Amino acid sequence: AKLNIEFMNDEIGFCSKAEDDLEKNIAGLIETYGEADMPWDQISKEEFEHLYIDRQFLLAWYPFKEGAEILEIGGGVGALTGLLCKRAKKVYTVEKKQNRAEIIKKRFENIQNLEVIHDNYMNLPYRKKFDYIVIHDIFGYVKKYIGAENPYQHFFAHLMEMLKDEGIILLATENRLGIKYFSGAIEDYSNKFFVGLDNFDGYDVIYTPTKRELEMMIEECGLCH
Repeated sequence: AKLNIEFMNDEIGFCSKAEDDLEKNIAGLIETYGEADMPWDQISKEEFEHLYIDRQFLLAWYPFKEGAEILEIGGGVGALTGLLCKRAKKVYTVEKKQNRAEIIKKRFENIQNLEVIHDNYMNLPYRKKFDYIVIHDIFGYVKKYIGAENPYQHFFAHLMEMLKDEGIILLATENRLGIKYFSGAIEDYSNKFFVGLDNFDGYDVIYTPTKRELEMMIEECGLCH
């Protein structure tokens, strides 16, 4: 794996101490045990959620075409990155947090078809065209990272600039009216109860749509389904 910091700048931002400590712990686990020998019964719930290999099943079913080039936006600590590398000719993973970008590089250091780019995706001057663009985990923060009047339209327009004519966007995000929230699960982005059910009232920079709201965003941006 190659770590590309060409586009890194001072506006990438920071994370909370809790997130920073968690990422340092994950980096230590990968350094000590690697992928094969992870002591699953000894790590914390939060570490487990980031590292457990079953997370790749989110996209393991998808029939990627042979010889594809994939752009992954928001790689996290590499939950899907390894799977994408197995299915594609080349994978470019963008991760704006330095700790996470370095974790991905270390986690897949022997993977030759992976380039990890440390930056905010919206800052990239790349004009390369991709067969697939994969977005997971970050969609709820689009309003935080894009200061435009219509951040979602701006976001999708930027995606289209980097997508081949027959390219495909694979987007995974939480449904703010998901049954788990009605059942009392803590809302993923606010870390509080029922915030998404109340349409994120009082929150300016986080939002996850319902399925219909997402379909309307796609229609408004002029994208075919």
